[in-house]
Formats: sequence, structure tokens, C-alpha cells
Amino acid sequence: MSNIKTFYSTDDEIFNKESIGDVVDALNDEHEIILGMEYFSHEFKLVSLKQYLSTSNILEDADQYLYDNVGNEDGDFDVFTDVSEEAKAELTELLNKWVDKHLSNKNIYEPIGKSTTHVIMQEDID
Repeated sequence: MSNIKTFYSTDDEIFNKESIGDVVDALNDEHEIILGMEYFSHEFKLVSLKQYLSTSNILEDADQYLYDNVGNEDGDFDVFTDVSEEAKAELTELLNKWVDKHLSNKNIYEPIGKSTTHVIMQEDID
């Protein structure tokens, strides 16, 4: 599977169509004549969900939550963030395995660059 995928839109905002045929079907549902109407394409890149589970963010959030609940006048707690690099690497490995196990069926895409405008031609309808 390619990490780059093209999606299509009838409004240049919601790119949820996977083919020009899907665009034609959607426009046919809304309009009598679609020949010459605009539609849009946009390339999207598959996101690595592992990058959104950051060990440092999780540990910092845990320290903040601990401080918010039992904090003192001495300042922020660094109970969770003050662990060895080895411990952080262990948590990162655990999080990566969790993503592989539970989220491997999730495909999330982020846009690349700008959309392109197209016009419905007769060959798109046939």
C-alpha cells in the first residue's frame, strides 16, 4: 500500500471521495447537469500513529496531573519525567507495540500541498 493517496471532493473542503466516479455519483445526486462542473483532488500522506503517542508528552502530562492534585509550594513535580533514558525507551517500545496491536487497521491521512481543481468532462461521466 502506498503512503500517498489521492482523495476527491465536490467542495474543496471535505475530501472523502476515493474516485472520480464517486464525485460524479455525488454530483448527479445534487444536480441535473454536471458536465463542466468543478471538482477537486488532493494528495494525502499516511500518518504514522506512533508519532502521536509521545513518551515525553505522556510523562510530562502525568507530572502535571500529579502536581495539580498533590502539588506543593516547591514547584513542579518531575516524578515521571525524572526517569532514566532506558526507562523512557522501554515505555516508547511498549507504546509502539500497543499501536501495532490495536491501531494497525486505522489509516489516517494528512494533506500534502494544495488541492487541484478539475472540470467534469464527458469521459468522466461515461
